[in-house]
Amino acid sequence: MKYLLILFVFAFWPFSLCSQVSFQEHIVINEENCIVSPDFVFLDDINGDGHNDVLFGNEHTISWYDNADGTGALGVSKNIFFDSNFDIQSDLTVGDLDGDGDLDILFYERNQDKFSWLENLDGLGNFSSE
Repeated sequence: MKYLLILFVFAFWPFSLCSQVSFQEHIVINEENCIVSPDFVFLDDINGDGHNDVLFGNEHTISWYDNADGTGALGVSKNIFFDSNFDIQSDLTVGDLDGDGDLDILFYERNQDKFSWLENLDGLGNFSSE
C-alpha cells in the first residue's frame, strides 16, 4: 500500500506544479485611444499581414487597430464606418463575403432591420462604404 501511495504522489505531484498558469495584464487600448463603451471586440487579421488586429465598435461606429508587428503594440485606430442612426450592438461578424481572399464585415442594423456589409477593398483594411 505504501508503494502505491508513493508511486501516486511522485507520478501526479509534478503535474500539479506545472498546472499553475499565470497571466500578465497588458493595457493596449484605454480611454484615451478608444471609442467610448465598445459593444463588441473581435480579433482577426483585417489587413492580411498575418497578425490578429482588433476590430471594435459601439452603436454608431466600427473601427480597427492594426497589430503591425504582432506583439500587441497597437497603432492608431482607423474608423471604418460611422452613422448616427446606426445601432449595431453585437450583431457583427467578419469573413470573406466576395471570395477575394480578404476579410469583409457583415452586420445587422437593428433600427433599420437590414443586413449590410463593408467590402475590404484591397485586403489592407481599406473598406467600402455601406
